[in-house]
Amino acid sequence: MLTIAPERLLTPGTQSPRVLGRAGERLAEKYLQKKGHRILSRNLFHPAAELDLISLTPTHLVVTEVKTGFCSNAELERRFPHTARERQRMAARGLARRFQRSPRLDLIMVRVEPHSARIRLTHRAGV
Repeated sequence: MLTIAPERLLTPGTQSPRVLGRAGERLAEKYLQKKGHRILSRNLFHPAAELDLISLTPTHLVVTEVKTGFCSNAELERRFPHTARERQRMAARGLARRFQRSPRLDLIMVRVEPHSARIRLTHRAGV
């Protein structure tokens, strides 16, 4: 888990879900880049699913789903149900063949703590 101070305080009710989600995706992208991922695409509309982030590591093509909110990690994870995971895995397999890499599906949860002005980022690889 990574804890960072936000660029500006985000409080419940002051941000639309779309704005909050995009901010979470930008934080996740910066995090992955620091981990050595090369970002290939953001918000790609694949026939199987919408893919938040697509990146390359030396061994994998990684499709990353980003969930952002003011709730617990458990609640954020529930927002990524089994059927959505399967659709994204299918998309990852197809894309990975093009890059001659193994496919991997990751989940990054960006949890905004409304009273402490902190953002907690949790990365689960291979979900």
